[in-house]
Amino acid sequence: MKYSEFEIKDHVLVKYHGMGSSLFSTQLIHVKIPEGITEIGARAFGGCNGIESVEIPEGVKIIGKQAFSTCHSLRTVRLPASLEEIRAYAFEACQNLEDINLSETVQRMGISVFPRDIELKQFPDGFIILHDILYQCLHTDKIIRIPEGVRTISYYAINFWHKSQTEQIIFPDSMEQLVAQSVNQTENLKSIIWHGIQFFLDEQIEWTEAIKYIKAVRSFLQNPEHETYQQTIKLMIEPLILYLEDSAFQKILAAGILDDQIDAYIQYAIEHQKYSRQMLLTDYKYQHCDFPEIGENLKL
Repeated sequence: MKYSEFEIKDHVLVKYHGMGSSLFSTQLIHVKIPEGITEIGARAFGGCNGIESVEIPEGVKIIGKQAFSTCHSLRTVRLPASLEEIRAYAFEACQNLEDINLSETVQRMGISVFPRDIELKQFPDGFIILHDILYQCLHTDKIIRIPEGVRTISYYAINFWHKSQTEQIIFPDSMEQLVAQSVNQTENLKSIIWHGIQFFLDEQIEWTEAIKYIKAVRSFLQNPEHETYQQTIKLMIEPLILYLEDSAFQKILAAGILDDQIDAYIQYAIEHQKYSRQMLLTDYKYQHCDFPEIGENLKL
């Protein structure tokens, strides 16, 4: 079925042809989508630069990929309680969007539904969170502190520009699941903190590896007598020497599981020019390990 304004097929709004549908439109209008629609199709309103506000009727369950992409004048969107899914890039490049009423009825959201660095009234802190899931982080501050209560981070919820200024991400203790594609790493990202454990990053180690190490360190510190956890720490001790923050590393040392290889670890720190870590290891050696006989050639 095709109307003068709305092209509809099998209850899917395929394309909008009405006023404001041109990328070069100058007159701003309000669009009320007709009832009987269950889905707004991909790019149905793409490039409709004359639309300032949209009212979506009850019954619509899906907003398709890039459905409102590059609607530069769009400021207000009224969503129905029937909405269940918003697909990827649905409001891509809608830089003036400020008022949208997302509800808990939405069960799924694709990646980058909204453009970065916009200010949404419903989410003043810049975190799109539904059902304890972080779907998108709109802001890229120097430090991103994800709110407590978030249990899962969706795919590419933290989606940086290549030159993003963000240097650190602090994950909440409530977070139970973190998939590898939750964050696309940027060259300026220097460290992550999870469960109070900080791990540093560089071109040699990615944040996904850091998460693996943090999990292992946390498991060990919670149960340092566990033989499997001890063996895991020993297998990954070299990256821990290079990248784990001091307080957590000191707790590993205090457990005594590294005593038999302490000289090798000191040498490893020296070879990689980690002199502060060398000093920490050396201090521990002379406080807790057996001293060599006086006059013996020491390798420090």
